[in-house]
Amino acid sequence: MYTGLKHTHYSLMILLLIALLWTSIRFFIYWKQGNKFGKFEKTQALVTLIVSHVQLLLGLALYFIGPWTSMFSNMGEAMKDSSTRLLLIEHPLTMIIGIVLITIGYSTAKRMENDGEKFKRIAIFYGIALLLILIRIPWSNIS
Repeated sequence: MYTGLKHTHYSLMILLLIALLWTSIRFFIYWKQGNKFGKFEKTQALVTLIVSHVQLLLGLALYFIGPWTSMFSNMGEAMKDSSTRLLLIEHPLTMIIGIVLITIGYSTAKRMENDGEKFKRIAIFYGIALLLILIRIPWSNIS
């Protein structure tokens, strides 16, 4: 079960990174061009939001059933090792912050009237989330 979740989490990570990159760049360009925020753009932003939330749920499941759960009882030792600290603290916390930013960007843009402001809000929040996610992916542990 753990291995299947890990592979799904990895595959969904690729999809999420592509969706965040595509949405951020596209919405930035549309914001600068003054385009209309239509049904397709709303769906694109929503799908990216949904993928990020599913990724979070998979990550939380992995976090609590993973082999490092024994480290929870000795967090002092875990904090001394940088790779363990990355997996136990830095990665999950940064991912949660990134997904909160995606959620805030989508939720606030949904209520805005001005199309340019919608594009701007989503482009900025999704872009910052993308950067946070990229810097805290444990690239050396991906297999």
